[in-house]
Amino acid sequence: MDKQILEALLKTLRRPSRYINHELNSYPADLSAEFSVCLCYPDIYDIASTYLNIEILYGLINEKKLARCERCYMPADDLKAPLIQNHLPLFSLATHSPLISFDIISFFIESELAITNVLSMMSLAEINCFAKEREETFPLIVGCGSALSNPEPFCDFFDLFILGDEEETIEDIINVCKKNKGKTSKKNLLRALADIDGVYVPSLYNVEYFENGAVRSINPLDGVKPLVKKRILNLETAFFPQRKIIPFADNSHCKLDIEISRGCVGKCRFCKAAKYASPYRQRKFNDLLSFVKTGTESSGCEDVYFSSLAGGSHDNLDELLIKTNEMFPQNKLNVFLPPLRISERAVKIKQYVNPTKKHFIVFTPEAGTNRLRNVIGKYLSDKQILNVLADAYRAGWENIKLYFMIGLPTETTEDLAGIAEMIKAAKKGEKKLKFTVIIAPFVPKPQTPFQWVAMERPEIIEEKIKYLKSVTKADVKAHNHFASLIETLIAKGSRKVGAVIYKAWQKGAVYDRLSDKFNADIWTKSIKETGINLDFYVHRQSDVDEVFAWDHLHFGTDKKDLLADWIKGINETDEP
Repeated sequence: MDKQILEALLKTLRRPSRYINHELNSYPADLSAEFSVCLCYPDIYDIASTYLNIEILYGLINEKKLARCERCYMPADDLKAPLIQNHLPLFSLATHSPLISFDIISFFIESELAITNVLSMMSLAEINCFAKEREETFPLIVGCGSALSNPEPFCDFFDLFILGDEEETIEDIINVCKKNKGKTSKKNLLRALADIDGVYVPSLYNVEYFENGAVRSINPLDGVKPLVKKRILNLETAFFPQRKIIPFADNSHCKLDIEISRGCVGKCRFCKAAKYASPYRQRKFNDLLSFVKTGTESSGCEDVYFSSLAGGSHDNLDELLIKTNEMFPQNKLNVFLPPLRISERAVKIKQYVNPTKKHFIVFTPEAGTNRLRNVIGKYLSDKQILNVLADAYRAGWENIKLYFMIGLPTETTEDLAGIAEMIKAAKKGEKKLKFTVIIAPFVPKPQTPFQWVAMERPEIIEEKIKYLKSVTKADVKAHNHFASLIETLIAKGSRKVGAVIYKAWQKGAVYDRLSDKFNADIWTKSIKETGINLDFYVHRQSDVDEVFAWDHLHFGTDKKDLLADWIKGINETDEP
């Protein structure tokens, strides 16, 4: 973009710091490089600039000099409007180059509801949203992220997807593209890319449907692998960025984020994230200590976040926290941990957190009774939970957040009442305990044992939320249940659901992950106008032998094993 035009534009914005370059520890962009990649996160800079997966790939590509690698984030309304009005293309952060000038654009999709922001960014970049209409034009549009356990609803918009760990895959993609740049057609290039482990090229698979919309078959073109397996990285030897990028904007989420492990040791039947990231792997203890030391020295960060799906499971977490505190005496470093599995070890681990920063502790019981927790694979008794809550209080934690789901398979009124009873029992012995209860509707996700399950209807979800708010002696907060319904539609949808997504975006759907931005009317009208049967995708239990839209994608567990676990789960009892 012309420098004078950009400077004039930035002066009109509420927060121009979202769009300026040369942040501390960012990489200088070499415009003479022969190949270029832009990593895009579909959220505003304030939130997205600290997203760890982008930092990892951004550091990897630049450290290895694989390509000129830049970043781009969803512009806020103060920039979006003038870009459209002045016919200016969306640009990268470092060099303010139009996105359409890059060889590869990779979008990170961590939530199904982020897809309308992706389409907005494509449109602002003057890139056609539909892959088939881009024909031989570049850049290649790549999708990655944990929402891709079923990428089928997004297939109309992307050239290819990365399934599983991205680091080695993106390096392979870049190398194949550089080798073939200007020497072959886009169609032939996609064929070559499809041979890379973890790469899924949807245009190389034809899908046939029954009249009711169910998938009849998924057929790869001649010579194309019939099953795409996710990529699994050796985390002990994997790249990790040594220097934290410090954003210019005031950013409450600006912590030194250090990934200590991937995957999860738990067996929760509802959890898509664990299936996507499995198997459980740990980074080495000495490496983690080095990341803390180097990261704090190079960034000045006073907050460190040890991130993981199963942080409490790391073999050396106790020692890591002790050594981290020893490096920064007198509480000069604030340590944060993700929500922990309820256990005595979780409370013990939390004692190493800066005692002056004990705002709250987070646990995830998920369900209100022993039986239902057994059904979902949580396997925690009321006694275990209450003992841990009491231990947490004695360790100095008076504010506790508890996460529960409603609408779980086999759920009864007794299970709901169990949530209130749990709070009541915990408070009985510890009067000062304060609870915040977060309620979210159960969303059945692909690649899990509960992928056959129907989501509960909105009116029933509403009744359950009202009931819990009336009987639970705590601050009860509930997720937008209609947004969860659309999340289910996309999560379990076939390629046909792409029409709903595009229609909703055309009607103005954007920032759908934000409760104050989500517009239920837009989605309702879009579903009606495209003729998609919501009940079919969302409120129907799937047949045992049904072909799922994602059956040609493998995330580590065979379908027959998922089915056996689903049947085992719904037949669980109250026995320990």
